[in-house]
Amino acid sequence: MRSWESLMHIYGNVTLNTNADYAAYYRFYEIHDGANFTVNAENNGLHSRNNSKGSFELNGIRLGNDAVAIITASGSALYSGGDYQKYVEAGSNSTLQLTSHNKNAVEFIDSKDFFITAHQDGEIILKSADSPFKSAGVGTVTIDDYGKLIMEKTGQNNAPVFDTRNSITINIYYPNSVDFINHNGPIFYSNNANKDFNIKHSSIEGYRNNIDKPDYKTPALNGDFSMRGNITNASSSITKVVPDFNESFKSSNMRMRFSGSIEAPLKVNEPVNDESTEITGDGHPNSKIKMLNTRTKKVYETTSDSNGKFTFKNIPIGDLQADDKLVFSTIVDKYEVKGAEIIVQGTIIELLPVKNLLFENTIIDNTEEKIIHRTEPTQEVNVHSTKKGGFSVNVYSKSPLTHTNGKDQLENSLYFVRNGEFNLIEGENNRQIIGNKENAEKSGDNYKFTFGKDEGILIRTNPVKATIGEYKATLVWTLTDGP
Repeated sequence: MRSWESLMHIYGNVTLNTNADYAAYYRFYEIHDGANFTVNAENNGLHSRNNSKGSFELNGIRLGNDAVAIITASGSALYSGGDYQKYVEAGSNSTLQLTSHNKNAVEFIDSKDFFITAHQDGEIILKSADSPFKSAGVGTVTIDDYGKLIMEKTGQNNAPVFDTRNSITINIYYPNSVDFINHNGPIFYSNNANKDFNIKHSSIEGYRNNIDKPDYKTPALNGDFSMRGNITNASSSITKVVPDFNESFKSSNMRMRFSGSIEAPLKVNEPVNDESTEITGDGHPNSKIKMLNTRTKKVYETTSDSNGKFTFKNIPIGDLQADDKLVFSTIVDKYEVKGAEIIVQGTIIELLPVKNLLFENTIIDNTEEKIIHRTEPTQEVNVHSTKKGGFSVNVYSKSPLTHTNGKDQLENSLYFVRNGEFNLIEGENNRQIIGNKENAEKSGDNYKFTFGKDEGILIRTNPVKATIGEYKATLVWTLTDGP
């Protein structure tokens, strides 16, 4: 595949397996959002160059957001010459991995400026037997907002991680991790070209003669330092925190590892439940506090006061549901620092309105224990509950069935029936449990008790005791929280 004056655009899923001298020849490789690009090359990987036939500005490779590019080669994984600046860039939440089994992961043969950049949550991995990165140009490396850069030389020659002869500026701002690893040899050449570091919210580990156990560790630092030859000069903001920094961290170290670190403790006052309209807590003073509901993806924001106290106010009823996960974070110096995670507790428990029961008309005759059914054969009782614990529902009738004349009553005629067993429900002393949470039919947070024609609330009496007309009674339904 060859078109030196064109861009290669990658969408979707693309895989190249090749034994050609180079897997592809294009001036620039653009891996678009969400794409997956895989190259397995028996020789060299991607060749990025141009023939000076147009005013093109870029050579190299760039990933959009949520993209993946895995380039594996025997020779150089990414090789470039030509007249334009060189770029190796990973967008937000993307992964760019360049691996060479025998040469350099990235080899830029000219003296043009180069840029290596990993954006928010993006990662770049350069791994090779020889120096992972080789260039004759002046360069800038920027890892920002929890981005990641791993550069690892696995071979046993004495080449450095960075095979560069000119100055490099390395900006490390609250990274996930930046790790320079050499299994044999230094990180940088001990030449007179400056290696200038600007760091924010980063702790550092230094490995002098091995790559497994750090010889030096620092707390989170903000400041700058430079390496020239084997001399290190750090700003006072660093040496105040780590007095022996200049003696500990050298170009000749075999490994340096930077980790993002911001102290922003955050505590939420619990419990938070599904009826909460305010959530309070303590955090970093005078800072924006964010809350994410992972179910709805809705984000809420507030600001802590000078003492760190914060309140999320006026949360709409219904926004929070039982078992929602709420993730809290603090914005410090533009960076979002994850803090507490809590689970919303369910507290809602309610008996939904029970329909009035109508019973069939019956002939007044002398039939002992005659069963009078409901006009609707199926009876339902419904409960809405978000609580973890159990509940039960019970019922009783305030009085026996009473004629509309207000005088005549049919005593001992109202029953709750289940499994053929009749239980009188007249009077509070005859309160009957119709069911509990364990034997209800569950659908989400809704629970249903269903009774067929010959169960539930029924009338059993001898009609000869009745007076012609209509009888009524008031049923009291009670929902009890607990087993």
